[in-house]
Amino acid sequence: MPGPAFLEAFELVPDTREDTADTPTEDWVEGHAAGYAQGLSDAAQEQARLSDDLVQSLNDQAFAFFEAKDHILRTLRPMFDALIGAFVPELARTAMKPKVIEALLTIADDQTNAPIVVTVSPGLLPVLDGLGERIDDHPLRITTDPALTDDQAIVSGAEQEIVVDLGTILREAQDILGALGDATQRKAHHG
Repeated sequence: MPGPAFLEAFELVPDTREDTADTPTEDWVEGHAAGYAQGLSDAAQEQARLSDDLVQSLNDQAFAFFEAKDHILRTLRPMFDALIGAFVPELARTAMKPKVIEALLTIADDQTNAPIVVTVSPGLLPVLDGLGERIDDHPLRITTDPALTDDQAIVSGAEQEIVVDLGTILREAQDILGALGDATQRKAHHG
């Protein structure tokens, strides 16, 4: 069995160099100041470059967003026009009966027992079916006029006549929807 290993002993040698860390040399101070100034300048240039890159990237994204939005609106516009064309007439037919009843009640409140005449287009007769023959003790008669459209009705009493015209409201809704798409496209093109 081998014997224990002995390590070589090293003696510490005292440091005989002069301690110059307390006072930096003039060259070192100038070099440090020049390096610090160069570092600040490089950092400022890098910050400016990054800021310019960020602004350019945001502008590119905004442009791409408006391009995509414009494309989507142009693509969806025929579908919206078709939906408006399909649902607006049905909406007018659905909203017509409550508007006619509102006009009937207004005229019934303003006159005494005189007959009330509701004039509508022939296409609206099924919608107004079920109004009855009397409203608040007033005789009620429904007549047709082919000159009227399906979004118009005239409610007449002895002293008053109320024209119900949903066409104006529906055309305004169509104009607003059309203007919304047009305004978005103009904004995208003009920034």
